[in-house]
Amino acid sequence: MGKVDRPVIVVKAVLNETASLPCDVIPPTSSDSVILVVWYRNELKPIYSLDSRDGFFRTATHWREKTGLGERLNFKTDSSPTLLTINNVQEADEGYYRCRVDFMKSPTRNFKVHLTLIVPPQKPVILDKTGHSIDIIAGPYIEGSDAKFTCKVLGGKPKPTIKWRASTMNLETNEISIMDSNMKLMEVIVHNLNRTHLNQSLACEATNNNIEAPVSTVIYLDIYLKPFNVTILESNQPLSVDRQYKIICLAMGSRPHATITWWLNNTPLIDFSEEKFENITNSTLTFAPSMNDHNKTLVCRSENPKIPGEFMEASSIIDVMFPPVLVLSFGPQVNPDDIEEGDDVYFECKVLANPAAYKLEWMHNGVLIQQNTKNGVIISGSTLVLQKIKRQVAGNYSCAASSVEGDGKSNYVQLRVMYKPVCKPNQKYVYGVAKEENVQVICEVDGFPSPTSFVWLFNHTNKPIPEARYSSADNRKAISILTFSPQSESDYGILMCSAINAVGQQKEPCIFHIIPAGLPEPPYNCTVNNQTSDSIEIHCMEGFDNGQSQYFVAEVIDQDTDMLVTNMTSSKLIFKIGRLSPGKSLRMNVYAVNTRGRSEAVVFETFTLESAQKHTGDPSSLTTTPVIAALLGLAAISFILGAVALCVLRGRRVRRSHQRYTDTHSSLTDKTKCLSDLDGGGGVAGGGGGYEIEKTPDVVQCNNKGVDFRATRNDDKCSLNSVAPSIRPSVEIDQSTTNPSSIEDILVTSHGISEHLIPSLNSGDAEYQNASISLVSNDGCKILQNNKNYSSPFLDRTRYSSSPAAECTVTSIAPYHREVITVRTPLPHNDQESCV
Repeated sequence: MGKVDRPVIVVKAVLNETASLPCDVIPPTSSDSVILVVWYRNELKPIYSLDSRDGFFRTATHWREKTGLGERLNFKTDSSPTLLTINNVQEADEGYYRCRVDFMKSPTRNFKVHLTLIVPPQKPVILDKTGHSIDIIAGPYIEGSDAKFTCKVLGGKPKPTIKWRASTMNLETNEISIMDSNMKLMEVIVHNLNRTHLNQSLACEATNNNIEAPVSTVIYLDIYLKPFNVTILESNQPLSVDRQYKIICLAMGSRPHATITWWLNNTPLIDFSEEKFENITNSTLTFAPSMNDHNKTLVCRSENPKIPGEFMEASSIIDVMFPPVLVLSFGPQVNPDDIEEGDDVYFECKVLANPAAYKLEWMHNGVLIQQNTKNGVIISGSTLVLQKIKRQVAGNYSCAASSVEGDGKSNYVQLRVMYKPVCKPNQKYVYGVAKEENVQVICEVDGFPSPTSFVWLFNHTNKPIPEARYSSADNRKAISILTFSPQSESDYGILMCSAINAVGQQKEPCIFHIIPAGLPEPPYNCTVNNQTSDSIEIHCMEGFDNGQSQYFVAEVIDQDTDMLVTNMTSSKLIFKIGRLSPGKSLRMNVYAVNTRGRSEAVVFETFTLESAQKHTGDPSSLTTTPVIAALLGLAAISFILGAVALCVLRGRRVRRSHQRYTDTHSSLTDKTKCLSDLDGGGGVAGGGGGYEIEKTPDVVQCNNKGVDFRATRNDDKCSLNSVAPSIRPSVEIDQSTTNPSSIEDILVTSHGISEHLIPSLNSGDAEYQNASISLVSNDGCKILQNNKNYSSPFLDRTRYSSSPAAECTVTSIAPYHREVITVRTPLPHNDQESCV
């Protein structure tokens, strides 16, 4: 079978893309068919084949080499012409390929294809003037400067061409020749960068074919801009010293935002805050001017922090009003370290104020100094003169001045007057000590300068005590401590202590009494404060301690049980005692204790309040509470006895009453006697036909509810009717003293009086001289009256019964019906009461 060769076909492919190699497999005649297609590379070996000898072409068997190029090969039979594709084509794939087509009838056909590979250039890299690559943002550059960039392109087959593109910039380009055939460079310069160049794009493009779009890199220009305006917003009014002011400065146009600093002359200010928005920086200075700021220049300096050395300023001159400022010092001729009593001293006060001060004053230890020429105090302008000074004028001196802006005060100048030592007040001058017992006697003096030595004398010997026996305390030169131990009675007496300093020896020694140790004296003037239901507070005065350290003890004793409730120890005579029971009567024992023992106890009574009470008043009022209670009790008793006496006076008239009872079961009417003018002596069985009443009758309440009879007047006769009760008892008591016992249990029935019980009084209580008991109806009919004189100290238990005195008609008597009236009177003696 013959062989037909065709011209070489050139195919171009881009690196890493897909190359398509054509091969015409259409038979020359319609009666022919393809039986085999084989692809060769560089005529060396087959790389792909399609075998259709056993079937149809579209279902033929495909074969490719196992490794290398064969893995990237595909034969597309559904295209026209058919194509052998090479995926991910590489530079090594470049070369000649041959397609051999065998037909069933026609001669074999060969196609030669030359694969030419295009290697596109790499993405351009833009370099700054220092040779560093730029990713996206170029810069930042300073406003007004030039920017230089270089576009570097590597690779490319064939060699690429490079172009710079910019929309609004005038570019100066220049291709740079280099020896490296694999790299190409193109330079560009942008002159005089300004605000219009900010964020503008600049692109470098490279291309070497028309198959793909050019590769490019785009950068954007970042530019630092200077502020173009700085302004201080302030008023031209003067500023007052030490008052806070808010001063605002605006800086506009800077990128990034300007940094504002404040300056007072050449001194930076730090108390300010900034706010930034858009391209404006707002700085607020909190400024409290001082007197030294007067006529200084206040500067607001705006600076782009990215453009060092270039800034814009705004400034103003400030006028500061301030109160007087004073500086006090000794006069030039005064040596402050060598001033003794009797010297003359003067001070000078320098005043600086805007506006000028109108008043100047002098102070000694904060007290105003008045001119007193007679006593050597002279004030002249800004000078103070003290003549023939004494140690009492030592202390801190100052001057003060006033102006319309306020007041000013100077520094303190200490005047130290040297003087001989003197005894310090409030020392312990009495020491109690036993024989052969050591005691430390402390001598404390006041002098300037501090003492250099001490001298101790004992009055019995008048000889100095050796220095080995005393010393200073804790390096305090103004204190000397003598250890003294009496060995006999003659060693008790007086110790004298004198100090010596640079001025001289102490004139009058400090005198200490050494006495035999003894018990302390008891406390006195004890008072009770802040009584509550569970606590009390005790205050006492200290007694003489007999020259010994002492402490104090308070004991709390329950008066009901005579048991110790609690005790407390204190270094001071103030006791706050808590956790007590409410409503308790207490006895307090307070005494002092020293090393020799305890004093006699101060004993007094107190109490805790009931739970619902609290008292925090004057202690003197609390201590008299029982007396007040007794007076209130007497007043209550007097009121009650007066009321009873009034009832007796109203009941002395004899009333006759008729009582009638109505019985629903009987219409029987009977006549009986009224109870009237009964005089004691008779018992239940003894007088006038009365009915005997049992000795323990039922008792009803004092309001007489439920009683169903009433005495009424009808022609000097009393009828007992079945109505609501109106009988009221009347009791009269003549009393010589207060605190009576009770009068109780007057028992009344429908037929008369059963008995009147008067309990005995305790021995020693008040006596009753006369008692009159009667029952009186609402209409004045007295149905019972008894008058009897009783002897003291006891009242007799007396029984009464009814006695005929007036005619009464009783209607519808209910048999065995009994009513009881009980009379009670209050008894302040034992907090009880009796009901009548």
